[in-house]
Amino acid sequence: MFKSILQYLLSNISFLFSLISCLRLFFRIKKKKIDIYFSPEGGFGPTISKYLILRCKYKKDNNFLLIFGYNPKRHNKLVSELFDQNFEWLSLTNKFIPFMTISETNKYLVFKILKYLLKNFSNAKSIEYLNDYFCKFWNINSFPQEKENQYGSYRKIHKYIHQNEEHIIFNKNLIINIKKKINFGLSEKKCTIFLRNKGLNSEDISARLRDTDIFKNYKAAIEKNIEKGWQFFLSGDHIEKPDWAKKYESKLIFFSDTELSKDEYNIFTGLNSDCFISSGSGPVSWKFLEPKKPFLIIDGYPFAFGWYKSTIAYKIINDTYKFKTFEEIFSEKCLKIEPPINSSFLNSVEKTLIISEFLDNFNFGKITGLDWQELNLKEDCLLNAGYAKASKEWCKIQKSKFN
Repeated sequence: MFKSILQYLLSNISFLFSLISCLRLFFRIKKKKIDIYFSPEGGFGPTISKYLILRCKYKKDNNFLLIFGYNPKRHNKLVSELFDQNFEWLSLTNKFIPFMTISETNKYLVFKILKYLLKNFSNAKSIEYLNDYFCKFWNINSFPQEKENQYGSYRKIHKYIHQNEEHIIFNKNLIINIKKKINFGLSEKKCTIFLRNKGLNSEDISARLRDTDIFKNYKAAIEKNIEKGWQFFLSGDHIEKPDWAKKYESKLIFFSDTELSKDEYNIFTGLNSDCFISSGSGPVSWKFLEPKKPFLIIDGYPFAFGWYKSTIAYKIINDTYKFKTFEEIFSEKCLKIEPPINSSFLNSVEKTLIISEFLDNFNFGKITGLDWQELNLKEDCLLNAGYAKASKEWCKIQKSKFN
């Protein structure tokens, strides 16, 4: 009873702070003659991808602004500096109670209030909810909704970004200034590994499926490739640096090794490295900013999906009675979230083979792996819609499981 009352009070306090944020934002932008887009919802990934979609639409024109609902538990505050005048936060809580955001009802109410103010008392040329606008623009039913197995609209998104890559820009001074603060040397070959464990205790199946494997199972791959001259950075959800990693000093960097803030470190690891390794979650959006940098999706889920211009090693399907060929694995019936397909993480040996293959073939602008033709798939499959390829080593491992 007491806990419920406290949560109610804190939620309403957050609502008041959100209203203050709303008013401050209104007075800051009311004189601008620009197109304004709202995004009340979304995690870290959409803060990158939604800006990119707008940048692709406006190309060199800066007369647009994305206003995103800020939740300190999910977002990187420095993203607004990365995109300068084209991005603003609308806070959904206060820094003194970051764990208590406003209710869903109040969140949308704050955005409605801001829309009313801008529509009636500002120079804004247009005000749109970004998701609704692009659903009409692309003639799709909804923006991608993983929980509802709706991945098909990524075909439009990936094609749109691919056609407009030349217009992708961001504030590179931010990463330059962050690099001045680092207290370690940088190698010629740098790779960031993004870890995710926030789905561990979640009731959301989608959240659990997007988690990465335990860090211990990356150990052999990291050690083998440090010997080949690679420097690794661990980013994403926080983990303690294990004892075995300490002997590698600046060859294996954790957040705790630096003097950066958490937000600075995550920007640094998302933009400084030459290539990246992650599951198919939010950090994949870094690929949109610098499409020529190689990206490996490891333990990817859902099957069949093509993350943008990446090399993909999915989880291993254990149900080989239902899935006996690559054609079946890459069909859209494999885009299931609920119920999930019976699958498992790649083991340590398999990860080492896949990661080493990826790093051994590292080359800017190159996507290693097997394309849709080599896999005997249809040209409009989601793998090809993402301009992605399947890891050769993953294909060998999965093929060995077929009956």
